[in-house]
Amino acid sequence: MQRKKCNRHDVLKDTITIIFDDVSTQTSFLMGIGDHATADDVNFMAKYGKGLIYCCITEKIAESLQLPLLQNGNGFSENTFNNMTVSIDFKTSTTGISAFERADTIRNINCTTNSEDFKRPGHIFPLVSNETNLIRNAGIAEASIEWARSIKNDPDYEPTTYVCEILNTSGEVANQKEVNELAYDHGLDIIKISEIIERYLQEHTSMKIIEQTKFSMFNQPLNVYRVKNEISPTPLTVYLNPRSSPITNMIFYQECLVGDLLGLKNKCNCPKHLKGHLVSMLNGELDCVIYQRNEASSIPSNYKNLIISQLQYLFENETYQTEPMTSTHLISEGRALSIH
Repeated sequence: MQRKKCNRHDVLKDTITIIFDDVSTQTSFLMGIGDHATADDVNFMAKYGKGLIYCCITEKIAESLQLPLLQNGNGFSENTFNNMTVSIDFKTSTTGISAFERADTIRNINCTTNSEDFKRPGHIFPLVSNETNLIRNAGIAEASIEWARSIKNDPDYEPTTYVCEILNTSGEVANQKEVNELAYDHGLDIIKISEIIERYLQEHTSMKIIEQTKFSMFNQPLNVYRVKNEISPTPLTVYLNPRSSPITNMIFYQECLVGDLLGLKNKCNCPKHLKGHLVSMLNGELDCVIYQRNEASSIPSNYKNLIISQLQYLFENETYQTEPMTSTHLISEGRALSIH
């Protein structure tokens, strides 16, 4: 069966997509939009995916349908999703196993808030999406829910999706070559979870300036900002030359304890340390230095361009309201600096 190629920006009621988890598990899933589930698509998933069929739901839906998460000791392996709820069938189901009845169950999750409309246990396994995990710890539930929300482009839309792990003929997780062949044979798009996260970050402001101050270095002024960001749990410190407009030349610099704190510049491989980068700013070679503490989680390189573009927007449009940065914060972030 040759399936229609998916246009990523359209709502296609009868199209299955492949989502590849390139962030953590390296597993691929067939995915469809929950409220458009059909028996043909469920049958397609069971035939070509070969894994269990899950319905990904939001925390709001899980709460309204009173679907508790399964606890350890329910007979599932340790590799089973830890966000799985008790399995369900819609109330009109007979055996609940047919593609028609499983599609009916998936569609009706969007149509009712009455928990008594579902039998338990059943043949559809809901996975609860944790919205706060999308950037830092996204799984198939978070990624597919966000993808469905972005396609629908409706702020009031409460999306559900249904997904199936792609296994090979031996029952093992399909490798990328096998997944590519499946996609080619059936005209399916492959979307990476990293692409879904990047698109989300492009469409949402993930940077917030929370404190600011000014200091002079060699009698020249510099602005300093502490920035909360959704990508890394540790705030960034941004040093900005107030004379730079527009802000074009920005760099990331991660603290070097040997060079910045101890001053042992010959004991590391850094071409420049923080103070050296700030001198480059004063000389007009840089507009901005984005400073990250050494103990902070590293930021993936593909996210750094997003951080830079959002900071440029914040600074150039003056859309931030902040509190003055305390001297304690300034000293702790620039411990090796001589700022007078």
